[in-house]
Amino acid sequence: MFRATHIHTGLDVDAEDLWSMEPIDPDGFVCPDCGSKVYPTSYRPENLRRAHFAAKPKCPPWCPSNGETDLLKQARTHSLTAEDGSFPGYMPSGFRLPADPADAPASAGAGTAAEGGPGRRAPAAAPEPGARQRPRITTSFRDICRAYLNFPNDRHRALQFLDLYGSTYDEVVWRLRARQDRLIRYPIPHLFYGPIGWRAPEETDEYALIETDVKVWQDGKPGQAYRVKVRWGDWTPRQRNALLKEVRTASEEAKELKKSGSKDRSLLFFVGEQEKGDDATFVVRERKLICCLTGPDVRPTAPAKRG
Repeated sequence: MFRATHIHTGLDVDAEDLWSMEPIDPDGFVCPDCGSKVYPTSYRPENLRRAHFAAKPKCPPWCPSNGETDLLKQARTHSLTAEDGSFPGYMPSGFRLPADPADAPASAGAGTAAEGGPGRRAPAAAPEPGARQRPRITTSFRDICRAYLNFPNDRHRALQFLDLYGSTYDEVVWRLRARQDRLIRYPIPHLFYGPIGWRAPEETDEYALIETDVKVWQDGKPGQAYRVKVRWGDWTPRQRNALLKEVRTASEEAKELKKSGSKDRSLLFFVGEQEKGDDATFVVRERKLICCLTGPDVRPTAPAKRG
């Protein structure tokens, strides 16, 4: 399980966020779908696996998380959107940039699980048979990126993402591409993504420079690649280390996927725009708008439904 609800704030938390959270309350998380207790796992710096949440005991049989594996297999081959527009999976319809904890009202999350405070989410009741999840707004950048990967045949679904161009997933999210002889100039910002490179990020006090694996190829030889410059001058050391941990984890996963022959890819997602006069370098200024995910980098296999 890669997301949970924090009982002290009521907000959904991505497992990768655990790398930058301090302190971490092991008893502070529940399943966002059914309210069952879940526990953070593999979030310490020495852990080799990607951080995640584990339900102990397991979520009840009716919880959507139990059928997620089968659902995602179906999603690779056909659209899951019903004629009435409803959808059985988790595909948010909008994104709202979350406030930093220091900026949140003091009352938000003041309660604990034991106290039954305002941030606590009580266990949900079983839904009616055949019920389908409603669209929702998320404050998680990874939610949007993961939904894009998991449901390739439903990218026609509505998405409102800050002030970026587009009103659907396939209009907002763009895959980085290069021509044979040159990189491409993108005139407006988008939510971009592409395979991550294997080289370690370049670090300075003002930025981290992350290389992608989208590059020019000439005469069978690799040339210039897109790079992502993350402006982190005002980040805390823990926030910087969390990003580096995520990038290194994704790069190692990319090597393992290549070695195993898997069709999945380790991908870098970000919102940014190219530097003036430098098509190779994208600049990211917002800490909450960059992440790495591993999943199927595929095109839709079925015609998109419009309506």
